[in-house]
Amino acid sequence: MVKKILIADDHSAIRIGVRQICTSEFPTVVIGEATNYAEVFQRLASDDWDILILDIDLPGRSGLDILQQIRADKLKIPVLIFSFHGEEQIALRALKLGASGYLSKDAADMELVKAINQIISGRKYVSQILSEQLIYLLDNDTE
Repeated sequence: MVKKILIADDHSAIRIGVRQICTSEFPTVVIGEATNYAEVFQRLASDDWDILILDIDLPGRSGLDILQQIRADKLKIPVLIFSFHGEEQIALRALKLGASGYLSKDAADMELVKAINQIISGRKYVSQILSEQLIYLLDNDTE
């Protein structure tokens, strides 16, 4: 099965690295790239993608703005937030906004592959660290 992955990041080195990981792991992958808000929506309108790998720090409008707009437009694309921001800072907010997962750019290559596979198969992805944070929050929910 051909996987269609859209990578939205303003740093070419990150896009190249993600492209390399994906093409080595998924032999029939189709990769698209975007560097800003407008390009993301142009690419989403021009093709059907299996997943959007989205950075938070994009020029102009942030990845979280893009995520909110995707959900407001009721687009059915799953989104993996891929960022240098620590999970404790952004991940819960991203998941509440409708992201299918959150992965730090510090993660190993195979963790990115695992996240992509999980999300494309219709499940959510959270790292072990984030999983523990979510369990802690649930255990300490006093409402």
